[in-house]
Amino acid sequence: MPHADVRFEICVNGQPVGTIGIEAFGVLTAIVSRVRRSPDKIADAHRQRPGFDEAAFLREVCELSMTGLDSVLGEHRDWGTRPLAAGDVVTIRVLAAGPCDPPRTALANTPV
Repeated sequence: MPHADVRFEICVNGQPVGTIGIEAFGVLTAIVSRVRRSPDKIADAHRQRPGFDEAAFLREVCELSMTGLDSVLGEHRDWGTRPLAAGDVVTIRVLAAGPCDPPRTALANTPV
């Protein structure tokens, strides 16, 4: 199990979702987001993409995402995304150094 200097313990409705952390220098995020797109704002080029599903694209989404960037290793880390619904309670507790869950993915940072 990895060890991190600072960790976030994340719970949804009182149930643990995970403990995420970055070992040294970097960024750690737990984000609640809501997206609802306007059909009038979809670009024609987007609609013409192969496999574009307008109904799926316009579906309202509310979710929790847990990600980070390890600046020492140059890795983007992802602990996953989970859907949220009205009434859900998300709790983020900041913890001192200790063990954390391994990320689901760790991808090399590619310069833009």
